[in-house]
Amino acid sequence: MEQREEKKEKKRLNFNFKLFKQKVNIIFNELKPLLKNPKVWIAVFLIWYIESPIMVMINKGFFNVSLISLYLNPFKLAFEFITSLGIIWTFIKFNLSIFFIFMIICLVMHLLGMETEKLIDIKKILLLKDYIGEKEGEFEYAKSGEYGTAKWATLKSIEKANRDNLNSHADPYVAITSKGDDGLLFGYWMNPNGTNSRKIITLPKKTSLNRNVAVFGSSGSMKSRSFVIPNILNLIKNNESLFVTDPKGGATRSYLKRVSTHAPMLKIA
Repeated sequence: MEQREEKKEKKRLNFNFKLFKQKVNIIFNELKPLLKNPKVWIAVFLIWYIESPIMVMINKGFFNVSLISLYLNPFKLAFEFITSLGIIWTFIKFNLSIFFIFMIICLVMHLLGMETEKLIDIKKILLLKDYIGEKEGEFEYAKSGEYGTAKWATLKSIEKANRDNLNSHADPYVAITSKGDDGLLFGYWMNPNGTNSRKIITLPKKTSLNRNVAVFGSSGSMKSRSFVIPNILNLIKNNESLFVTDPKGGATRSYLKRVSTHAPMLKIA
């Protein structure tokens, strides 16, 4: 009994409302194009119009309801529907059952190698599962510190850390600017709701951190194109000298040779 209560308490402490809200916003943003499509709303109305009289009949009895009168009078149907929680609940249960049966059929077809894209996009369903489930780097923590207190930095926490350093006559940690023209480029700063803020995170020339950066990734994972080359171009733009060692990247070397005329201090080995 004590273990069960302890698990409940841990679950309560570990619930991250901000993370939950972020995932809901991501899912809503994925569904937003559908909600703006008039065809979707027409389909929803037709499903409601066809099914609702049957739900009313199930709740009130077969001999107590005239299906024809409900189909001929949508206003009466709407009144019957919205004034009975039982009818609404029956409608929801019925459609959830249909949905799950449909999903199981599509999943079986997908596993058998049959075409399902015209019925449903299984890849998007799996993507939705990734949104709802834990992402790489996520972990739960309790305020008590029992499971650790580390968490992802926020814009405010970074600004505070930079201010504290400047107040103590030290260099800032990182810079978040709209141009990103100072130092090494790390990437775009993402808003808490998962959208791109268009602000760029950089490691400035003068920083309290060291400027050694290691880039890991499998072959073809865009290490050069998305990180190395943009940083080299940014350094050239800022008139900084650099020495590039590229033992295998022939494409990288040929690309850099074309820009070396604009960067006299660029040396390629």
